[in-house]
Amino acid sequence: KGPEHSGQRYKFRSPSLNTQIKSYHDFKQKAIEYFKLGKRNLFPKPEICPFCGMIGSCLVGWGYYYRWCCNGYDWYLIPIKIWKCRNQKSGGYISIQPTFLLPYRQYAFSVIYRVLRNCRVKGKTIQGSLKAVFREKVRPSYQTAQGWIKVLTQRSGVWIGLLKGEMESGWPRRCGMENPEYLMVLLEEYFAGAGKEIEMAARHGKLIHLGRGSPFSAVEIEQS
Repeated sequence: KGPEHSGQRYKFRSPSLNTQIKSYHDFKQKAIEYFKLGKRNLFPKPEICPFCGMIGSCLVGWGYYYRWCCNGYDWYLIPIKIWKCRNQKSGGYISIQPTFLLPYRQYAFSVIYRVLRNCRVKGKTIQGSLKAVFREKVRPSYQTAQGWIKVLTQRSGVWIGLLKGEMESGWPRRCGMENPEYLMVLLEEYFAGAGKEIEMAARHGKLIHLGRGSPFSAVEIEQS
């Protein structure tokens, strides 16, 4: 059972790690394949420590924490690898996040993208979009989808600028034009040809590194 049904929704939240940096990595796997391998996944070690600048020798494995992930069909509890810089008395943690995830969201980015595309490009209702993407037992609430649309609208100005090449990379200023429908058109062009979950995650990873975040999340990502 997933977090919605087991009563364990908050049990496996990320530990309160001071100065944690999220490093997003393309594992070239579907969420279910990542889940099946678990701790046997090949977790990369950053070549250069973002905290002290040394060439990785200061980084030691610091175990794992677990996150829920829903791919539209089921819930999966997946491990997230943690590295720690030994030169930091407190903090200095790096977590290795798969690119099919978003910060502080339990639903994979690909299913959120499909819901938003249905709503903003194909003209479907929110309820119709949710039914088209999710099995009933894992389907999020109407209010959850409204939250996704709100974030998309708030971030649309920044991401339109990035995707159109009108702004410098990094975390840019707002370009002042909030147009979630146009942003989804641009994203549909960006993901065109990436029909499979693996390829979509790879392209999503490139977006994360382009803008230090994702158009589907309001959280700025501090990367290694």
